[in-house]
Amino acid sequence: GQDVGGPMGVAPTGGTDKGRRLAEAARAAAMGMGGYNSQGLCATGVSRAIRNSMGIGVSGNGNQIDNNLPRDKFRQVDMSLEDALKIPGLVLTWESTSTRLGSIYGHTAVTLGDGHSSASDFIERNTTNSGRSGFKVFMPIE
Repeated sequence: GQDVGGPMGVAPTGGTDKGRRLAEAARAAAMGMGGYNSQGLCATGVSRAIRNSMGIGVSGNGNQIDNNLPRDKFRQVDMSLEDALKIPGLVLTWESTSTRLGSIYGHTAVTLGDGHSSASDFIERNTTNSGRSGFKVFMPIE
């Protein structure tokens, strides 16, 4: 059967070619780092995915990466998390989360397009805003 998304892959439809490539690179980075367990290195995973799919370097921690995304390559879009999770290859950022590290460094991830999963240094199977604040969404520019 065809892979229809979920934690095992990126949704095969929806979004843009660049977004799907970014989502695949994010999934590969996550599986190479923590699999399904966070390593506390979300920005490293997202940065690897952006470098591997787009050839550009982006630095900073989870709550800095949004300011460091090149504006000629990404644009901020106004949408809910629920809608963003349906589109592969969007960069999500939160300024703060409920974990000790997240309260200092925030969190970032790339949507996989299946409606619930995102990838950074691990695959988050049920991405939510619960305990997180300062949410932003960035879309690769084709």
